[in-house]
Amino acid sequence: MLAYESSDDAIVAFGPFQLDLRERTLFKNGKVVRLSRKVFDVIAFLATHRGAVVTPNELIDAVWAGEAITDSNVAQHICFARRILEDSRKPHKVITTIHGRGYLFAANSPGNAQLAYEGPADSHELVAQELYQNGKSFAKCGTEAALRSSLLFYARAAELCPLYEPAYSAAGETHAKLAWRLYQTPSVAFENARAAARHALLLDPESAFAHTTLAGIALCADYDAEAAHEHLRAAARRRPELPMLHVLRMYAYLFDRRPQRALLAAHEALSWVPDSAVLRAHVGLNLFFLGSYDEAIRYLEEFTALEPGAAFARYLLGASYLFAGNQITARERLHEVVERELPQADECDFNSRQHALSALIFLEARAGNHDTAVRLYHEFASYFPGQFISPVALAAALAGFGHAVEAAQKLREARASGDPRLIFLGIEPYFLHLHGEVQFETACAHVLVTKSVIK
Repeated sequence: MLAYESSDDAIVAFGPFQLDLRERTLFKNGKVVRLSRKVFDVIAFLATHRGAVVTPNELIDAVWAGEAITDSNVAQHICFARRILEDSRKPHKVITTIHGRGYLFAANSPGNAQLAYEGPADSHELVAQELYQNGKSFAKCGTEAALRSSLLFYARAAELCPLYEPAYSAAGETHAKLAWRLYQTPSVAFENARAAARHALLLDPESAFAHTTLAGIALCADYDAEAAHEHLRAAARRRPELPMLHVLRMYAYLFDRRPQRALLAAHEALSWVPDSAVLRAHVGLNLFFLGSYDEAIRYLEEFTALEPGAAFARYLLGASYLFAGNQITARERLHEVVERELPQADECDFNSRQHALSALIFLEARAGNHDTAVRLYHEFASYFPGQFISPVALAAALAGFGHAVEAAQKLREARASGDPRLIFLGIEPYFLHLHGEVQFETACAHVLVTKSVIK
């Protein structure tokens, strides 16, 4: 506990607040404000060092002397202090962050101009920003090697500047992409993403990128659409134009088996970001899940002519031909996706080749080409060496043979491994003919139960 023996400056006044250091009480407009002892000590230490940058280590020594405390604990208490002082929104007016250095108590005293930090940018912060930008450049490529390289840059940036929030947000987003694209076991990648995004929110509770990442995890790892929508609303308050925010909103509606509402959300999103290829591809996805296959074909033929590298849209086009009954064209389109491995993954490529190969096996099995379908099924893993194999993709392939029991087992494996494709289970056309099979229905009811997680 901090002690203040002197009567000098025993009251620190700023804005509507008065901090009585000797009585250890915070007032707002003369009324006592309730807060924890540690949060009071954080505010008091910063206030008594008004105008000076206070490092996390200095705060730890002053407030938590002798305790094992990390920078994350400090950042969390800074967040609580800002909330008490009504300073949560950026730009912060009371407690500002000096990236790579620490915190500055910058609140104005009555009758005085607000203090501001005018020192030179720390060289570590400048290096961290450069490392972060290098990481973003790698991440744009989208391949597994590029994403893993970007994580190294973000880790180095965070090491240099532990308070540099963008490094943690970007790391969370990248770990989530490793899960979405099946470059790593999704359950592992999603937990790494969760840890990074939560750390980012400790530094900036309104980080749109961190909230968007956590929305994807809530939906695809926890099967909790309500929590996903909560994070998406938080992200939209700062960055309503983020394409992934709108994609995840559509997915939440699809998870709830509301494809018509998801399609409306897609069109609403395009009013925000009309040039987004990701969002335009997802109009096709929603038409596909609505069962409007002819309309999906018309839309996706036009889209893929303009965006020939959009693998996810090309898979959807092949699948739409499949369920529209045009097996010849479906086979051609799906083969194109399976055989053509793109050097760069586009933003909406959630491992489209695995989707396409499972659709191709489904097609051959339903068409009576049993030997071809069996051969492709047994060769599935050889197409994707070193990658996580989607149990949902294998379940869709098995559904083509009518193997309800085996498909149900794959869905249970999908639940255990966190396969993100599982969220579409209720509306995937591959499984429609299996509904009514007892074991399959039991598996479906089990695998999408919302996880009990600590949020």
